[in-house]
Amino acid sequence: MKRHTLASLGLIVLLVSLVGAQSNVDDFLSNFNTIGQQEYYRDNVANWNVQVNLDDNSLPGLAAKADADLSTWLQSMAAQATAQFGDLSSINDATKKRLLTMIQTVGLNLTASDTILLSTLITNMTTIYNTNRICPWSSVTRAPDCSVPFQQWWRIDPEMFDRMSNSRDYDELTYVWTAWRNISTLNKAYFQQYVDLSNKGARQGGFKDTGDYWRSWYESTDFKNLMDQTFQEVLPLYEELHTYIRRKLLAQYPGKFSTSAIPAHILGNMWAQDWTDIGDFTTPFPSIPTVDVTAQMVAQNYTPLKMFHVADDFYQSLGLIKMNDGFWNNSMMTQPENRSVVCHASAWDFLNGQDFRIKMCAQVNMADLVTIHHEMGHIEYYMQYSKQPLSFRNGANPGFHEAIGDTMALSVATPQHLQKINLLNFTSSNQQDINFLFKQALAKVAFLPFGYLIDLWRWSVFDGTYNSSTYNTGWWDLRTKYQGIVPPNNRPVDAFDAGSKSHVIDSTPYIRYFFSYISQFQFYKAMCAAANQTDALYKCDFYQSKPAGDLFSSMLKLGNSLPWPQAMQTITGQPNLNASAISEYFKPLQDWLRSENVKAGDCYGWNQTWPAAVMSTLNTPRCGPTLPAATTTTTTSPQSGGTSQVAGSVLISFVMALISCVLAYFH
Repeated sequence: MKRHTLASLGLIVLLVSLVGAQSNVDDFLSNFNTIGQQEYYRDNVANWNVQVNLDDNSLPGLAAKADADLSTWLQSMAAQATAQFGDLSSINDATKKRLLTMIQTVGLNLTASDTILLSTLITNMTTIYNTNRICPWSSVTRAPDCSVPFQQWWRIDPEMFDRMSNSRDYDELTYVWTAWRNISTLNKAYFQQYVDLSNKGARQGGFKDTGDYWRSWYESTDFKNLMDQTFQEVLPLYEELHTYIRRKLLAQYPGKFSTSAIPAHILGNMWAQDWTDIGDFTTPFPSIPTVDVTAQMVAQNYTPLKMFHVADDFYQSLGLIKMNDGFWNNSMMTQPENRSVVCHASAWDFLNGQDFRIKMCAQVNMADLVTIHHEMGHIEYYMQYSKQPLSFRNGANPGFHEAIGDTMALSVATPQHLQKINLLNFTSSNQQDINFLFKQALAKVAFLPFGYLIDLWRWSVFDGTYNSSTYNTGWWDLRTKYQGIVPPNNRPVDAFDAGSKSHVIDSTPYIRYFFSYISQFQFYKAMCAAANQTDALYKCDFYQSKPAGDLFSSMLKLGNSLPWPQAMQTITGQPNLNASAISEYFKPLQDWLRSENVKAGDCYGWNQTWPAAVMSTLNTPRCGPTLPAATTTTTTSPQSGGTSQVAGSVLISFVMALISCVLAYFH
């Protein structure tokens, strides 16, 4: 009897202690949520203010201080959680254990002074990126003109973007591309300090380096291999597009290049990540109008505000949450005339459950209409999981967040949808379908290797594979290997071409975009099935389908409360990332490109050797480093502007003018 009584008493004591522990957990988590919302809100407001007013020199310091305050608070809560709950073995509730694990994981564990320094370094790089200008190019003198007033010099956005998109002058494109990378080099010293300090914080937070910390968000021990395998799945599709586009560029710029890898500056984009803007001379059936409703938007008196309301209507038609009053009152939708801002579109969650904003310099065109739908997808995700505990108010992984809006955009961009909202009068045909898929591929397929390699490069910087003396050679090794592109001129070893991309210098991880460009097609296919769409996948528009919206919402509401494979299971019925949906979507175009490339007798690739298993999936014949003479000998196209110079030649006057402009500005 005594033994049993003691055992019973022991059991009671254990139960009481467990109940007490669970009560302590509840109190701790409640306190974390309440105070955390206030801490995050202050930090987000301070950083928002910097982004929407680069001219106020007092704001970066306030933002850095807010970053430091938030970091200090998170570190204190992590220490408190560890002190109270240890290794969490006493926590039986899986949800609470997941929350506490997240709270205990600080990430970048830096002192307040180091946090301020890290924030300042990023702000300095962002300011250089967004406020520097280059001399405009003169079509008369065929050289940059630095004599015009500084206010007429070109900014990255919109002037440089415009020239890279719309100029068909090979030398002007070379100048703009190179001049922007001269500015990028100004950030190299800051970037080196940023890498060292970020790595210090990651190691003090229990990670090997910053890249290791970033990859931890995907909760996979084999994430690198998953990304590599996924890229290999889409490589045959990318090579078909690359081969076709190279042939068109050879005709557009006869005699300008003979390499099987394409010069990076003639693909219609500052980073060759999106080839949409060279569609004017590459479209398969140029006599068939392409799907671009910009002119119709202008004719119907669209404004940026109306574009945002059209996007809001799309989400509401699915039964999803509408944008709230705070969104309409606080968002920056157009570029202010009286101050410098960061125009790069972004969506903001101030983490108080009600303040959600978009920052964008929208213009009336179809591309920005699609971008608005994308950014509003982030806002919808924020609102859907806003009832979750603070630590779960995030995407299932960063790639999910990017995929949400793009899933919607796949539906919005269809001719079927644009006809429904009276922006297009459309009659379907096979040629029209190929043109549509081709335009989509210039954005979606062309991006894939770029989206993959950005963080391959940064991971190698963070782990020490590349150092400051090999930043640029490593960068171009990857760009040539995966994208099949080369720089338009010999790059200095000490250049910092990776820094020409905003995400690199503002410390935004990029593999999320590669993940999203694959997963969005999986989400899209699932929603099309829910909407009972039975036509070809690329024709699906699930606008006004409540079942599709319900399926989407069931995944969005989860936030980061479960590992991403379970969120994937919720919407697609299976847990894996794979390229089957994107392959199905583009299959008609891939077949058409294959036929055209075979008829032209073109070789494939750019002298890159892949593992045998990958090579077996790729078409032949394979290209060497240079193309056969017959391939590069072409007649002058109407758009080329006449007889061309020999590839690689640069006028001495052009070089001297460029040097003088750089010296004039930076000294």
